[in-house]
This record gives sequence, C-alpha cells and structure tokens, in this order.
Amino acid sequence: MAAVAEQLPLPLIRHAEWTFESFYEGPNRETVAHLKSLAKGSKTHPFIVLMGGKGQGKSHLLNAVSEETHSHQQRSLVLPLGELKSSGPQILDDLDHLDCLCLDDVDQVLGERAWDLALMMLLQERQRQGKSFLVSLSQSLGDIKECLPDLSSRLTGGLTLSLKSLGDEDLLSVLIDRARRLGMELTPAVGHYLVTHAPRNLDALIPLMERLDKISLATQRRLTIPFIKAHLIDLSS
Repeated sequence: MAAVAEQLPLPLIRHAEWTFESFYEGPNRETVAHLKSLAKGSKTHPFIVLMGGKGQGKSHLLNAVSEETHSHQQRSLVLPLGELKSSGPQILDDLDHLDCLCLDDVDQVLGERAWDLALMMLLQERQRQGKSFLVSLSQSLGDIKECLPDLSSRLTGGLTLSLKSLGDEDLLSVLIDRARRLGMELTPAVGHYLVTHAPRNLDALIPLMERLDKISLATQRRLTIPFIKAHLIDLSS
C-alpha cells in the first residue's frame, strides 16, 4: 500500500506495484487524469470521492495516488477502512502531517456515529489545511441512508469521480498484457474464451490467470481453450 509514516503503529503493507503505469485506463482516462493531478499536489480539486464497484480498481488507484505522491517526496498513506474497522475511529487521529491521505472503502464504516464524527472532523481539518484527501466508496451516498447528514453534505462537496466498467475488449487487453508479463502467450481467441467464461472483473480474472500460469508451468502445457476449459471450473470455485 502507501508509504506509511514511521510513527503510525498500523499493520499496513505497501503495494509498490499498484501504480498508474500498471493500471489499465480504458474508459477511465479522464478519471485517472484527475487522480494524477491530485497526486502531483494540484489544488484544483484537493478533495476527491472515487466511486466504483468490486473489481473496478478503486484500491489500485488509491495506492497509485499514494505511490505517485511519495515519489515527489511527499508524505502519503492509504487506510483500508474495511480491513481496519475493528481498530476503531481513533486510527484517524494524528494524520495532520500527511500531505496526501487516501481512505479506501469508506462506506464500510459510514452510518456508525463514532466513525461519522471522526470522518467529519478529519475532513474539516484537511479542508482547512488545504491538503489532498481521497476517499473511495462502493455505493453512492444516496444509497447510504444512515450517514450523518452533515458528513454526507461534506462528502458530496468533493469532486465525485465514477469508475466505468471495462468492456470485454478492454479486459482482453489487460489479460494479454498480464500474460506477457508472466512470460506466457495468450492469443486473442483464448483470452476471449476466458473473458466470456469467467467472472467479468479483474479481481477475479487476474488471480485466475496467475493460477493458470502455475498449472501451465507445472504441466508444460500451453494456454489453449481445451486446457483452460479443463481447469476453469476447479479454479473458479
């Protein structure tokens, strides 16, 4: 994940490979451009709300923002609130020193009064300081019924960006590129078979590709449609 300030006793891992370069933009080029601008310290939109469903790359992009910020010698951090929920809202204390703060899966804690109050105070402080702040949501604020109205109002005050789903051709391009990086050859026909017979999101397709790679190496078999068909049910379960 992001570069973690040394004084924060949080069990976080930095995903240095989750960069803008490794993210396939497809129909999300404009959204990525806004995030790159934020990472470079632009004050045009210092507060951004990134929305998207499972497997659309929200966590990847939050980490990419943090990595880019870190590359400019700025202090950055990504907090995956879904994973850290049990730690309580006190994990949001003492973050003023960060130049860029990214909160992933914020809707996992919205609606709980203590979290709502802590998020509202944090947002107020970062806006007062004019520091970069990026949060991700898996659902629209209109669908989150129990969030404090004042917090909901402040969240809607940011620049809201919505990730668009990748089409089959985009997914195919990602898989062919990932296969190349793994040292495999994935033909368009085989890739198309995989896209149409497996879950259509990268959270499922990329791990599936990596497992197929291991089986291919172990059995000395090429990636063909019969090979994938023979293993797809077991690997998808």
